[in-house]
Amino acid sequence: MSEELRVVLVEPKYEGNIGMVARIMHNFSFSNLVLVNPQVSIGEEAYAYSMHGESILRNARIFTSLEAALEGSDAIIGTSAKLNYGGRNVFRTAITPRELSSFLAKYSSPAILFGREDFGLPKKVLDSCDILVKIPSNPKYPTLNLAVSVGIILYELFLSRRRPRKNIRDAPNSSILNQLIKEFDTLVDFSGIPPHKIRYSKKAFRNILCRSYPSKRETTLLLGVLRHIRETIQSGGEKDGDKSPASGRSSI
Repeated sequence: MSEELRVVLVEPKYEGNIGMVARIMHNFSFSNLVLVNPQVSIGEEAYAYSMHGESILRNARIFTSLEAALEGSDAIIGTSAKLNYGGRNVFRTAITPRELSSFLAKYSSPAILFGREDFGLPKKVLDSCDILVKIPSNPKYPTLNLAVSVGIILYELFLSRRRPRKNIRDAPNSSILNQLIKEFDTLVDFSGIPPHKIRYSKKAFRNILCRSYPSKRETTLLLGVLRHIRETIQSGGEKDGDKSPASGRSSI
């Protein structure tokens, strides 16, 4: 897991929550706090709640747009109580905080987004995230306080750092994953499927890729296959050296 995880609060409304988030980040050894268009100034109340996380609050970066706040991030994680762990809506499929650490192992500069206290992250923002996280809770009242949500997720990430890890596969870097996604997207565009299914198909592939935690070897093999298919389609026929399924087994 990266040491550079950005904790991004989008339009937080209350000084107390901002301060408590800084305190919680210090509790679990995270320090990169980012605020996007905060609805309040960072004053005495925020610092009072931050306790020993005062330096995190003092060094927090403030942006007027989410796009600027995420510049340089190679993975974006969204959080919401209005998600599910399966089902038909591929744009609302989530993982748990405990599963998140395996996802983060692939990236060097991830950012995790938390929405404002009254209505969370907008749909447009959630749809643009690479993966979504939902904290398991009482389905009759799933919404948690902002600082509590940050605390639960950072606690799980903190524990994962301390756990002994055995037989960890070499994770692919974000560049290889992005190349794989780009090749799949190109094939979907070539496929001729109805336009309304293109967006969902691309998102479904991202979901599968993010939740499966493939190794670098697996990702590289898939990238080679998709690239070969794309080049064959673009060339208008079978490429030199291609074999039919009956002509021999693959050497992979």
